[in-house]
Amino acid sequence: MNEHDRKSREEAGDEMTGVVTDLLRCSLYDGPGVRTTVFLKGCTLMCAWCHNPEGIRPGIQLRYFKEKCTGCGRCAAVCPSGAHFLDGNGTHRVDFAACAVCGRCVRACLTGALVLAGTRMTAEEVIGQVKKDLPYYRRTGGGVTLSGGEPLAQSEFAARILQGCRAAGIHTAVETAGNVPWEAFERTLPVTDLYLFDYKLSSADAMKRYTCGSQERILKNLAGAAKYYEREAGSHGGKGKERGIWLRCPVIPGINDTKEHFAAIRALKARYPAIRKAEIMPYHEMGKNKWEQLGMEYRLGETAVPDPETVKEWTRQLSE
Repeated sequence: MNEHDRKSREEAGDEMTGVVTDLLRCSLYDGPGVRTTVFLKGCTLMCAWCHNPEGIRPGIQLRYFKEKCTGCGRCAAVCPSGAHFLDGNGTHRVDFAACAVCGRCVRACLTGALVLAGTRMTAEEVIGQVKKDLPYYRRTGGGVTLSGGEPLAQSEFAARILQGCRAAGIHTAVETAGNVPWEAFERTLPVTDLYLFDYKLSSADAMKRYTCGSQERILKNLAGAAKYYEREAGSHGGKGKERGIWLRCPVIPGINDTKEHFAAIRALKARYPAIRKAEIMPYHEMGKNKWEQLGMEYRLGETAVPDPETVKEWTRQLSE
C-alpha cells in the first residue's frame, strides 16, 4: 500500500496506524517458542541503561552512523534546516535539535550513514507480517510479542494488533514496564496471553532517579494484571499455551544488584500466583552506541558489564 492510500484510508477511519521501530522475526528471547517481536515507538520511562533508546521518543527520529559517513556533504546540501554541516576539519556534524525529520538527508546519503528510526504502519500491515511465521508458532508454542519502547504507550494500536493475532490463533505477549494508565491494561488484557513485566527497581526514589517513573503506579498495575489472570485462569490462551506474567528483571551493577531488590522480586512472585517465573536480565552495553547515534546522552558510561560468576550469584539470590 502506498503512502497516499494509507493516509486516505486512515482519514476515512478504515485502518489504525502506529509507529514501529523494528519487526524481528524468529526471536527466541521474548517469550515462549519462536516469536515475532514488534517494537513500538514511544516510552513513558527514561531508563539510564536503556538498550533500545530509539524507542523512547514517540516520533520518528534521525539516526546517524558516523563510521559509515564519508563526509561527502550531500546531506548538508539538501537539508532545509541546517541540521547537517561540515566543521573546519571537514568532519560531518549533526545538530539533532535542528532536525525537522523530513528525510531528505536520508534519501541523499549514499552510504547508509543516515536512517530514520521509526516507520508508520497500519495494524493490518503488522498483523500480515506476523502471520508469515504461523507454522513456526504452532510447532514451538511461539507467537507475537509487542515490545518497545513501551508498547502500551500506543495501547489502542497495540490492542488492534493483538486482536488480529488472537483471531488468527497466535499466542500473544506484551513486554511492558507498567508505567502507564490502567486503561492501557484494560484495553490489552483481554487479548494478551502473557505479560513480560520489566520489574526494574524496588524503591520509589530509585525509580525517579534512574527511570523518571512511578513505583506506585507500576505496582498497582502489576497487581491489577495478576488479579485479572487469577480470575480468568484457563479461560484464554488455549491448551498448553503460556498464560500469566513473567517478571523480567534488569540488574545493573551499583544500582539494583542488592539483596533487598532480589528479596522484593521474590516477595512479588510469592504474592501473586499469576507470576509464573522471574528471570535476570544482566546489564550489557549493546545499546550504548545507539544513544550517540540519536544525539542522546548515555548516563552509565562507566558501568562495568558483569562477569558470568556475578550473574550466577544474582540468579542464586533470586531463587533463594
